[in-house]
Amino acid sequence: MRYKIAGTIVVSIAMILFVGICTEYYVSDEIQELDLSAQANLSDPDRINSNFSFNESVQIGESVFEVEIADIKDKRILGLSGRVFLLPTQGMLFIFEEPGIYTFWMKDMNFSIDILWIDEEKRIVHIIESLAPETFPEKYISKNDALYVLELSEGVVRDLGIKIGDEVVFDI
Repeated sequence: MRYKIAGTIVVSIAMILFVGICTEYYVSDEIQELDLSAQANLSDPDRINSNFSFNESVQIGESVFEVEIADIKDKRILGLSGRVFLLPTQGMLFIFEEPGIYTFWMKDMNFSIDILWIDEEKRIVHIIESLAPETFPEKYISKNDALYVLELSEGVVRDLGIKIGDEVVFDI
């Protein structure tokens, strides 16, 4: 009887070890697969930004930008916060109910941007370039009323020669 119990205990321990080893290999393979998947997503800008809707376009001079619209309070509050990056051909267009003085900051931002304030006649009235995430909690404001604000990747204003007074074209 003693040998039967000892044999059962040995078999039980062997099964526990076997299951543990198999589980460890399975879990480590799964973790490695998830890590590779995350790396693949980081190398594919379209996949990273796929859950954002760049479904409108804005034109300044000869340059066209795909933009996501922030036309309700919750979207305007969130803005580009938490995004990994923004391509030079993408942006976010904030649309307000009426012209006014609107303040922006870099809360929860992961990359630098250029900000353009645009009046109701769709002319750029103020520009601030190269705002870094580290500037938070500093606030940025236009001295002139704006109805729209456009956020673009850092350096786009400089590289394209965008300036105050330029016309912005969109049908929104």
